Amino acid sequence: MPVVAAPRLDEPALSPTGDNRIKSVFLRRLCAWTCLAGLCALGMYYMMMPVFNGDFGWHAALGRYVVENHTVPTTEPFSHTARGVPMVAHEWLSQVAYHLIIKAAGVLGLRWVHASLVALMLIWLYGLLRRESAARALAVCGVCLFFVLAHDRFQHRPYMFQITLLLLMYGYLFVYRPALTAGQLVGIFVVMVVWANAHAGVVLFSALVVLYVMVECGQQKLGWRRPSAGELAGGDLRRLGLLALIAVVALVITPNHVRLFPYLIESKRFNSTTSSEWLPILDFWSDPSLKYSVRTFVAVAGATLIAAGLTIRRRGLAETAVVVFLTLLPLTGLRFIAAAFAPILLLLPELSRWSSYADVPSLRRLRRLARQLAPVAALLLVSATLYPVLWDKVTPYRQRLSADWNFHKPSFPIEAMDFLDSVKLEGRLFNPKRWGGYVLFRTYLDYPIFMDGRWITFGPKLFEDSRTIRWKKAGAEEKLDEYGIDILLVHRDYVTADRSDREKWTPVFENYNSGVYLRNSRRNARNFRKCAEYYRAHGIPFNARGFDERTAYMINRDWAEEAGVSRNHISMGQRMMVRGW
Repeated sequence: MPVVAAPRLDEPALSPTGDNRIKSVFLRRLCAWTCLAGLCALGMYYMMMPVFNGDFGWHAALGRYVVENHTVPTTEPFSHTARGVPMVAHEWLSQVAYHLIIKAAGVLGLRWVHASLVALMLIWLYGLLRRESAARALAVCGVCLFFVLAHDRFQHRPYMFQITLLLLMYGYLFVYRPALTAGQLVGIFVVMVVWANAHAGVVLFSALVVLYVMVECGQQKLGWRRPSAGELAGGDLRRLGLLALIAVVALVITPNHVRLFPYLIESKRFNSTTSSEWLPILDFWSDPSLKYSVRTFVAVAGATLIAAGLTIRRRGLAETAVVVFLTLLPLTGLRFIAAAFAPILLLLPELSRWSSYADVPSLRRLRRLARQLAPVAALLLVSATLYPVLWDKVTPYRQRLSADWNFHKPSFPIEAMDFLDSVKLEGRLFNPKRWGGYVLFRTYLDYPIFMDGRWITFGPKLFEDSRTIRWKKAGAEEKLDEYGIDILLVHRDYVTADRSDREKWTPVFENYNSGVYLRNSRRNARNFRKCAEYYRAHGIPFNARGFDERTAYMINRDWAEEAGVSRNHISMGQRMMVRGW
């Protein structure tokens, strides 16, 4: 046997430290990429939920109007109550994109586009955090935090384009900090002009740019600091001034021109009293569906303000002012929670930088512990994201990848619109404002609507009159007479079995969540004949008492089930079963 020489004690053994380091780096990258891929899949799956937002339909309808008429409307074209009233189509380019995507790939294709936008935002945010020198585990944590904070704003509406563009442009200017050459300024101008026609939220980004430039100019003029080459435009005031100029000029290169600004002011004033998304975020502290997001926001915002105060010398007052502005913005309205990427981009790189202070002996053990726990924390946060964000939303939507689930069925009068589309009734329609967009999506100009989600266009009086009729408040019948309503598209049992109701209105369709009722008048004689012919074709009796669910179900069960008329629904006596039947 060959003799193997024993190693000498004074000879150092070969160390696999280099190989271990390579393996360790590879494992950290693999873990980060896996977590990021999982988060992207999670975000896309979340966005593949059926359409809930009532504004979806009128956005698509306005896009169709622009494409078919080759013009951006300046007056309201869809209603019988406000037709011809001046309007501001401040999202016309996004609406055109909606219509073209739906025309090419259907609503399911548009849902995939929205899901892809969410994945793009998460990947871009991860890249920004890494560029700001955040550790991989902390970068994954940052993506998780953004998802938890902003997921409620991920809805099927043009606002998704606004969130995506805001994150992309913020990262480009305030993280990559370009030198702002002539070519870059032209590119930024083009993007902002497109953005100004896609969503009025571009005003927020222009305000950020102007804020940054004004504070930076003030600092330099007062001699408080000297800019460095790594800052935006290298701190050159001339180029920064040009950036602020194009950010403002781009706002008026739209068909609306300066009309956009009074519209936004009025929109803020009106929506702050009528729309929940314009309420301060702290008003949702105990909201079951938002409490995780709200409480996480408070923790992130508080930590960010502390970090901003500690790093203001190194970052500069201008950049700090922008971050603090976006951090506090959700306190004025829930819709601004999507800007939560700004505090995350300041806070987590600072945490990563703090954990790398190796020259302080007293912090070495804490630093080592933080590095060991960071990947574990990232994995736990990814897992914890599932519960507050998706757990109560996963199980009901197993079919969300199907076109059959394009719209959340209990939220819209899907079967009632099938009936109206088949019968082609004539006359003035009343619909709740939430359903107006869906009526437009399904029938376009066939049924001029009462109103939809464009509250500013329709005005306070029509808005209040709609609520009076919808909730059957005192004076509802007088309002119906005032507007000459012939057809009611409302929740089921709006017209009760009371004699006073049945003398004025006859049910011509009812199912588990909606009903169609005709006014008992001579001008509806033709409509009643159309309804009788429709039900005769399906073998269902239709007489002076109108449509009867129980009779329809007993005689033609197949039609009834398809129309949402269920024996279980009838026997349970439920007026409105929002979770189905």
